[in-house]
Amino acid sequence: DFSTMSEFYFSNLFTTLEEFQVAGKNWDLDFVQLDHGSFQARLAQIGDGELTISTCRWNRHLHQRGSSPPDCFTFAIYAPNSINHRWRLIDCPAHSRRIFPDDHELDSVTPPGCQNLVVSVSRSYLKQVSIKLGYPELGRLIQKGTVVCCDPLHIRHLQSYLIELLRIKES
Repeated sequence: DFSTMSEFYFSNLFTTLEEFQVAGKNWDLDFVQLDHGSFQARLAQIGDGELTISTCRWNRHLHQRGSSPPDCFTFAIYAPNSINHRWRLIDCPAHSRRIFPDDHELDSVTPPGCQNLVVSVSRSYLKQVSIKLGYPELGRLIQKGTVVCCDPLHIRHLQSYLIELLRIKES
């Protein structure tokens, strides 16, 4: 259960799709490899149950279906030098931010070389932040299941920040 986890850091190289799927158990995802050949994926995650930051890259075409962790808002941006892809029949340019929907609507074919930086924030944590900052409840302002194009400079800053957080923990 995502909400009951304590602090964690995880980084691993997987050489089979089956191993990789077990590592992503907090995501209700099913992967199907669409091309032939040996599989490799690198996954890194840091989190505390309220906030999880992760990145993953693999070497094969994968069809993924399922949903992000329950009771969370989950956002994805591409890592630098990533290959773009289509998600939910929508082209996702390099400067886009994807907001994952609930209810098993995650459906994507991801090419080799596509690498996302993903942030999952619990609803309760987002509500606490809203109250602390004196904002209306931020969760009500977020439209799930969308692709939002952002200022490329802002995306580059966010990429750098997320990558640095993962690197700091790794060292």
